[in-house]
Amino acid sequence: MEIHDEEIFTVISHCLKLPKESVTPHLRYHEIPSWDSLGHIYLITELERHFNIKIPHETIYVLNNVHLICSYIKNRTIAVSPPRNGNAGVSRGLKDIYFDETRISMIDPEGSRISYREYDLLYLMEHYSYEEAVFLMIFEHLPSKAELSNFLEQLFDLKEECFEYYSAQYSGREPAEQHLAILDFIFYLNNIQDKTRLLPYKIYGAALLFLCLVNGYKYQSNFTIDHLLENTFALKNRDAQLLKQCMVLLMEHGANAGAFSLRVAASTGNNFILSLCAAIITFSGNKHGGALLEVNDFVRMLINNPNKEWFIEMCIKNNVNIPGFGHRVYKKEDPRVLYIAGLIAKMLEDESEKGYYTTCLEILSILEKYKRYGLIPNVDFFSGILFNMLRLPPAAFLSIFIVSRMPGLIAHFNEQHENNILIRPNLKYNGKSIISE
Repeated sequence: MEIHDEEIFTVISHCLKLPKESVTPHLRYHEIPSWDSLGHIYLITELERHFNIKIPHETIYVLNNVHLICSYIKNRTIAVSPPRNGNAGVSRGLKDIYFDETRISMIDPEGSRISYREYDLLYLMEHYSYEEAVFLMIFEHLPSKAELSNFLEQLFDLKEECFEYYSAQYSGREPAEQHLAILDFIFYLNNIQDKTRLLPYKIYGAALLFLCLVNGYKYQSNFTIDHLLENTFALKNRDAQLLKQCMVLLMEHGANAGAFSLRVAASTGNNFILSLCAAIITFSGNKHGGALLEVNDFVRMLINNPNKEWFIEMCIKNNVNIPGFGHRVYKKEDPRVLYIAGLIAKMLEDESEKGYYTTCLEILSILEKYKRYGLIPNVDFFSGILFNMLRLPPAAFLSIFIVSRMPGLIAHFNEQHENNILIRPNLKYNGKSIISE
């Protein structure tokens, strides 16, 4: 039976919640709010159901405009897209655009592999400490024993300023939002007169100490990273090491929105502190670092829900974000997930958290059939699980993510300044005709 465009337009109109007259051959994926990644999954599943077809995984994201969808549904082949009237050469969200080159990390979206500098990430985690990985990220080589000792001695050089600021601003009370308190503190450091003390890695050390102070750490004059984490979050040494391994996984991830914001700010001539502030604000969004807390809320909401599958299906159908799933880079698998899953397995001896973990497994099982559409679990989902099982306070989730990412941000700042160029993309005008008379 012949399929007509009109029938396909009707399905697209229903899925994207558009008036039928708004569905044109030129309408593209990501061009309207309802056609985002989750909306695309719902659209493809409905096309498959309505026309009783199975769209191959490799074709799903090729079908990125109405013309291609109609061509595929009718002919089972991918046609050449029609010429665009106004958006030729536009890549919304800079998707699949390389804006520069880097030595910091290699991310292979197809082979699901990541390296920091020239070291495979999983090899690095298995053979070197968190502190050595931080040094590698910032200074581009693994440290000697003497270099590492000297680095750690200077890491908390701003501890007095950190404690003084915390005592003046937050002694006896908790900040409403920890990540914004860290932002304020880092901005405060910009006022220190002796700028030679404001080396980026010392700002990272100050941010780590401040994170611990706002989470209850009782200040001492001498401490290590292990001491901070164990005493702040009441962790056994083994669990502190698990947290540090997770922090390595979160340390860097290419041109993510936070790193890109930092590079844009740095490209305009800002110092590290002001560039870092731009990154922290960007990380706060629920489509970036803020997703960690949403994962925790989502799982807890479903723990006692007997209709988990129906609820999740309704989320997809109504284009409601499922926190911790989907990724702009990876379509098959986020390689960081497998390693964090291994860390989580080490925590399962704690019976009190098995209900939470069982719910996570149920969510993964329900969403398994959507993997082929790119709805894969990402590092936020599994980090949220690990943070919860380590009994870290949810209010600290985003702050831990931000501080974990700082060594990578330092690397991006340094690299941007090595061969700086103003980052200034263009916008293509698609408004009404220009009035000149």
